[in-house]
Amino acid sequence: MYKAKDLEDLMQPMRVSNENASAVTVDNIKQLFAGMADENSIPFTYGSDEVKYGGLLNSEIVPALVITHPEHPRDYYGILVAVQSDSGAACVHVYSIGKSKQMKKFAVSETGKQQRKGQSLSFKLGNMAVTGLMSLGKSKDKLAAEQAWYDAVIAIIDSMME
Repeated sequence: MYKAKDLEDLMQPMRVSNENASAVTVDNIKQLFAGMADENSIPFTYGSDEVKYGGLLNSEIVPALVITHPEHPRDYYGILVAVQSDSGAACVHVYSIGKSKQMKKFAVSETGKQQRKGQSLSFKLGNMAVTGLMSLGKSKDKLAAEQAWYDAVIAIIDSMME
């Protein structure tokens, strides 16, 4: 179970407050997503989890759908879709969960570059060695493919809510 306050939004929460609100469920989103992802040849696997909203005394636990890449379940971050329902309205939240290895490698590399500015040669050499080891396997092509997958999944979720 995830706590909503600890999750990072990938998109603005989408609110449905008309007669269609009762049709917005995790199961319906799962079915719609599967159809659209198959049509667009987007690889995916599903999982399920829960998200807790609120505090200790006034909390709500809602079911959530976890979407991951089948070939990179631990390399890419997952996308969690949760649906809050409240008296004729539904709110769809889309969060990222986990970490991306390629994004971390690029972040380490960029941080190292920033730290080396204006430093002594010995610091620069040491920093380059450490950041080089930490970002071993960094690939712009892999990062671009990963980002394309995220963009495709987000586009499908966004188009389902229209």
